[in-house]
Amino acid sequence: MRAPGPTFSCHGWVHPVAEPEIAVHLGSDVEEPHRVAQSISGLGAAIELADVASPPEDIGNVIAGNLFHRAVVLGQPDRSWADEAVTGMRARVTGNGLEIADTEDLEALTGDIISIIGHAAGLLQAAGERPRAGEVVIAGSVVPPIPVRPGDEITFELFPLPDLGDRLEQKTS
Repeated sequence: MRAPGPTFSCHGWVHPVAEPEIAVHLGSDVEEPHRVAQSISGLGAAIELADVASPPEDIGNVIAGNLFHRAVVLGQPDRSWADEAVTGMRARVTGNGLEIADTEDLEALTGDIISIIGHAAGLLQAAGERPRAGEVVIAGSVVPPIPVRPGDEITFELFPLPDLGDRLEQKTS
């Protein structure tokens, strides 16, 4: 038996979804986009909580509102996966105790995680910035976004790492 995960309110959200993702923890600054792997200090499970409302007509408002992101739940990083790709990991996602997905292809929807972070690092570098030590990058959903209703419980197990669960709850106030 595991302890229940955190509870989040989705009150006022239009279309809440949960996105099980891999959290990439950086132990050092990413100095060069092609040297991402050397900066990784560990991997962990994450669930991004998003509200996929119809995007506003003004793209500036979409960006200012951080797209659809509302929150993220981060599991503990596993330092034994430093400098590693996700080969050998398996993801299992359940909703209210029923299996939604079980996959070993964690990059099927996202593409290669190291390449994605390298691309982001290149974009930041062009703007005079870089991913920094201590930051966490969530690397895209390993399964299609999961619609959630108040009271739903989503559990994300990223084997061999500890599981991560959350329950979205609509509050009346």
